[in-house]
Amino acid sequence: MNLTPSSLEITKQNNESLELYLNADRSIYIYNMSSLAKSFAIWTKLLPEIKPYYAIKCNPDKEIIRKLGELGTYFDCASPNEVETILSLNIDSSRIIYANPCKTKTDLLHVNKRNIQTTTFDNIAELEKIVKYSPQMNLIMRIYASDESAQCILSNKYGCHEEDWEEILKRARELNAKLVGISFHIGSGASNPDAYINALAKARKLYNLARYMKEYDFHLSIIDIGGGFTINNIDRMSIAINKGIETYFPDKKLEEFKFIAEPGRYFSENVATFLVKIIGMRERNGAREYYINDSIYGSFNCIMYDHTHIVEPRIIRSTPEKDNEYYEKLPHKISTIYGNTCDGGDIIVKNILLPILNVDDWLLWNNFGAYTISAACDFNGIELTKPNKIYIQ
Repeated sequence: MNLTPSSLEITKQNNESLELYLNADRSIYIYNMSSLAKSFAIWTKLLPEIKPYYAIKCNPDKEIIRKLGELGTYFDCASPNEVETILSLNIDSSRIIYANPCKTKTDLLHVNKRNIQTTTFDNIAELEKIVKYSPQMNLIMRIYASDESAQCILSNKYGCHEEDWEEILKRARELNAKLVGISFHIGSGASNPDAYINALAKARKLYNLARYMKEYDFHLSIIDIGGGFTINNIDRMSIAINKGIETYFPDKKLEEFKFIAEPGRYFSENVATFLVKIIGMRERNGAREYYINDSIYGSFNCIMYDHTHIVEPRIIRSTPEKDNEYYEKLPHKISTIYGNTCDGGDIIVKNILLPILNVDDWLLWNNFGAYTISAACDFNGIELTKPNKIYIQ
C-alpha cells in the first residue's frame, strides 16, 4: 500500500491498527494527541491572563477532553450530556461553565444537581427562568459582538444589544440575581482582530454601567471573550486581545478581573487526520464519479454547518506500488465525490481535478477535528457516527 509521507509516519507509530482499519470499511480518524499540548503551550504563552474553557461541542471525543483536562483546561458545556461527559472523566464540576444562553427548565434542574455554578443569558425571559429554577446560579450577561467575516456568524442569534442593557440590569436587580460577569462571542473561525477590541470596549461600557450606577451596583468580575480562535490566527488575535485588555481594563488587578475564553476549533481542528475509502466509482462523459464510506450526514456535515471548503485530498493507493507510477502518469480528470447515503444531494465535492483513483483507495484530509464528527448522524441506518479511531501520543 502506497502511503503519503504523513501517513507513513503514522503507520510506523501504530502500524497494526492502521493496517487493520485500512482493510475495513469504516472511515478513520487519526488523532495526534501531542498537538494538544503544543496548542495549550502556545495559548499560555500568548494569552497568559486568559483561562481557556474548551468548547466540547466542537469535538466531544473523550480522549481529547481527558488530555486537555490533564493540561489544565476548563470546559464550556451547553447541554446536560456534555456536562455528564466531563464528569464521567472525573473532572470537577467547578471547571465547567454552562455557556448556553437559552436553556430548558430541565437543563437548569440538571446542572443544579451537578453543582454547576455559572451560566450565560442575554434577555429578560432567560434571566427570569434562571432565577426561578436556579436562583443560586452565577450569571454572565452575553452582549452583541460580531466579526462579519467569521466562518460561522453567531451574532444573529445571541447577544443583547446596548439599547437593552439597562432594562436587563434593572430586572436583574429587582430579582436580586447573582450577576457576576459579561461575555461575548465574535463568531466561530473569526478573522478580524479588531472585532475583539471593539467587543472589549463594549464590555467595559457595560461594566461601568452595571458597577457604578447606584440603582444597579453589580460587582462584575468575569470577562468571557468567547471563541473564534484557530491555530492559524492566534498570533494576530492575541495581540489585539492583549491590547484591548490593557486599553479598556487597565485596572484589572485592582478590580480582580478574571478573563476566560471558550476556544473549541483552536484545540481540536489540527489534532485530527481523516481518511475515507473509495467504495464505488464510474465514469460518465469523460468525468469520474467516486463514492466513499462517509457522507455529508457524517463527518462531512461540516460542509453545510461549518461552511468548510473541501480541498484536494492526499491519496493512499490500494494497488501494488509498482503500478502506482502508471496511475500517476495518467492525466488527471474532473471528478465528483459522493457520500454513501441514498440522498442525491449527498455530494462531498464536485468538479475537482483528481488523478485516476480505484475502489479501495483511500483519501486523506488533515486538520479535520473541528465540527466534523460532533454533528454526524446515522442517516439511512448507516453508522456514520462510529468511525475507527487511532490515538498517537
